[in-house]
Amino acid sequence: MSIGYILYKISTKSYFKLVQLIAPFHERAGKLYYGQKSPIQIAAKENNDKRLWIHVASLGEFEQAKPVLNELKKSIPNLKIIASFFSPSGYENRKDDPLIDIAIYLPFESKTQAKLLLDKINPDLVIWVKYDFWVDYLNEIYHRKIPVYLIAALFRPQQYYFKFPGKFHLRVFKQFTQIFTQNNSSSVLLAKNNIRSVCTGDPRFDNVYQLKTVHKEIPLLNSLWNQIPVIICGSTYAIEEKIIEKFQKSTPQYFKYIIAPHFIDKHHINEMKILFPHALLYSTIAKNQDLSSIQTIIIDNIGILPHLYHKANIAIIGGGFKKGGLHNILEASVHGIPVLFGPKIERFPEALELLTNQSAFIFKDAISLQEEIHSIFPSQIETIKVNTTRCMNKHLGTCKVIADSILFDLRQ
Repeated sequence: MSIGYILYKISTKSYFKLVQLIAPFHERAGKLYYGQKSPIQIAAKENNDKRLWIHVASLGEFEQAKPVLNELKKSIPNLKIIASFFSPSGYENRKDDPLIDIAIYLPFESKTQAKLLLDKINPDLVIWVKYDFWVDYLNEIYHRKIPVYLIAALFRPQQYYFKFPGKFHLRVFKQFTQIFTQNNSSSVLLAKNNIRSVCTGDPRFDNVYQLKTVHKEIPLLNSLWNQIPVIICGSTYAIEEKIIEKFQKSTPQYFKYIIAPHFIDKHHINEMKILFPHALLYSTIAKNQDLSSIQTIIIDNIGILPHLYHKANIAIIGGGFKKGGLHNILEASVHGIPVLFGPKIERFPEALELLTNQSAFIFKDAISLQEEIHSIFPSQIETIKVNTTRCMNKHLGTCKVIADSILFDLRQ
């Protein structure tokens, strides 16, 4: 047993204990703790069923996997999909997704818990998405000789896995049947550590393209859209919301705003109502209500944000002010609109590519946000649309490559 693994167990157990202690007082910690403590009911496998267990950390990783799951279901009609989530935001948003048959919280990790869960799920194959490497679960999958695939993997030399004491993860990575990386630099890094992989790209491009083709209208907002351009602010945090409020004051009546915060708990929504005192909550809009005079709407429910971008003129995406926190920019970019976000994007190759392509832009405060928007709107909108569409289209097809490779292995 390596020192790295011992430290890993100490840190994860300490984290789980902290979640337990604050669960009664913290809404998201409570959802995580009580969700993971809930009993898991999974019926015995029927004779002809094939079972796929997919684990994702949160909502973004599930969206990455969806087009791959769709491809697998086309070829294996009797495939039953059991999805485990670590984050409440993933579970709460996708527990009723028609693509999956059972959704669960991943129970807090231990060797015993790993054996119990694998006994219940009894999968024929397993897919892990991007990261969230729970070592006891992955070891148990390997010991049972169940094919296990890592898709949408993204690695950098600075990561914990490639330094002491995290290097014990390299042995775990070698246990994957196949690793599909998002970019070539990830595959090169793995190869330097004697780990096989194949660079296929990011399946999120396929997912957002499919979502674009089936977007639905939101009837309550029909009267909002008029001659005034609309900025949609998606998955925002307090830091972006404060910047947006300052920008809004500097450009009165020039734009309308739809703000869909990342957290929609009562505490955060109340803070937003103070910050935007004249804003209208989506949940309070009446049928056929005239919104032509409303400047700001706060989306206080889940599920409709991706269906709004096709009518937007500009998108501001949250999470770019914390390391590794940028949310899904592709849902907006697929519609050819300029996308703006905070500066901490080194972990997001799609953001770096769109910046190079002059389809996305960084802001650091209200002044730089104003400068960027005024420089691109409206004079550069058509050019940005052409550049963005070309950039997005060249990444399509990843999900089929991954699914075909998995299916080939299974047939062998």
